[in-house]
Amino acid sequence: MFNLETARRILIDILKHVALPENSKRISEAKSNSGREMIKMMQFVFPIIMELQMEVIKNYGFSGREGLVQFEQLIRDMEADEEIARLRQQIRNIYLPPMNSASSPDLISIIYKIMENIQNIKCVTIGSKAVGKTSLLNTFAVGPQSADEPFENFNGIKIKLEVDGEIFQLELWDTNCESHNKMIRKVYYNKCNVIILCFSVMDHESFMDVKKKWQSEVEYCCPAVPLLLVGTKSDLRHDRVSLLRLDRIKNQKPITIENAKKMSRKISAASYLECSAINGNMTCDGVDCW
Repeated sequence: MFNLETARRILIDILKHVALPENSKRISEAKSNSGREMIKMMQFVFPIIMELQMEVIKNYGFSGREGLVQFEQLIRDMEADEEIARLRQQIRNIYLPPMNSASSPDLISIIYKIMENIQNIKCVTIGSKAVGKTSLLNTFAVGPQSADEPFENFNGIKIKLEVDGEIFQLELWDTNCESHNKMIRKVYYNKCNVIILCFSVMDHESFMDVKKKWQSEVEYCCPAVPLLLVGTKSDLRHDRVSLLRLDRIKNQKPITIENAKKMSRKISAASYLECSAINGNMTCDGVDCW
């Protein structure tokens, strides 16, 4: 039976396993290669931690990738327990050190830094219906859009971008959020380098879907791929009509930056940003990613 005592024991065993000299050496070398930058830590250190966790939890009946996903879901459900939360945070801190709050990189720069030295980057966007995934990709490709301008669908469109004088190619993939298209999305995930998980800051249901629907799919299909959480339609935070409509129809307020950052930490995202396809803003400015 999986209970709090068992969960605590497994997490303690994981920390002990990570601390073994041979494992500690592997992690230290990976951290050195990453320069201890958060996004590079996700690329170099996170896969090692995932591997070590799998080695431990298989002794408790959790086998392979599916077992890891099942275990993580059970642990998340128990995080109300302070000891569980503390132990899980200790594990997370190994590969997710705090981001330097003085930096305010834009989304394109973050993607480039995640995939440093890779000239062709496959980027897949996911998220619930009508959150603005296609609009975000259009902003990448052609710049800010007017509210009444039609948007195209993106499937493997490649664009060239420049960051710090370096030219790289970004391959953009748009996805359908419907559950019956899950098999198609799995094809898109193949060989992807980075995933952008979108929700609308004006849509609480899309925000809840981040953890309820999308996290488990990403963890199962591509657990070692860096994930960026992006809150879309940030311009509507200051749109009086949209705010009144949200308040009167749903009795809700926009998703707060604080709650979005908490969600980002829960799903182990490499960073959290907010963007607007209308004004072209795609930065962490004023957000402080962590």
